[in-house]
Amino acid sequence: MCWIQNHILAEEVVLHQLAVVLNFLSSPALMLLIFVAWLFWLSNAEIISPHNYGSPENQFLFYSSTALSKTSQFKAWFLVLMVIFTPLIVYGIFSIAAGFFFGYFLAPILVIAYIIVLAMFIALAVTDQVNTPLKATALHC
Repeated sequence: MCWIQNHILAEEVVLHQLAVVLNFLSSPALMLLIFVAWLFWLSNAEIISPHNYGSPENQFLFYSSTALSKTSQFKAWFLVLMVIFTPLIVYGIFSIAAGFFFGYFLAPILVIAYIIVLAMFIALAVTDQVNTPLKATALHC
């Protein structure tokens, strides 16, 4: 019986990831595709769904977050989203390192800017959803 073993060295994994990042940075179409994929990934996040605020096990979240000022709510949601975005941030940092080393300067900055703007937009939307009286009363029905 023939056993096939596939050993991938750590250097090969890093080179493979570097090739993926460089293709991402050098192709605007691929970058747009990845940004859209990230957006769809985030649209499926449980935290963004306003229906979750009205469920009995999550009512503490609704009441405790609305006790804060809107500015404090925005900051809290932004920090929560940045924690959720940790994989994207790590990928963004790796793309910055690879981009500056290989001469791609604008694309890595766009990656980080996209992540920050997306987090700000979602934090504003969630803050608005929680604080809108019509939406808040509909959550409890």
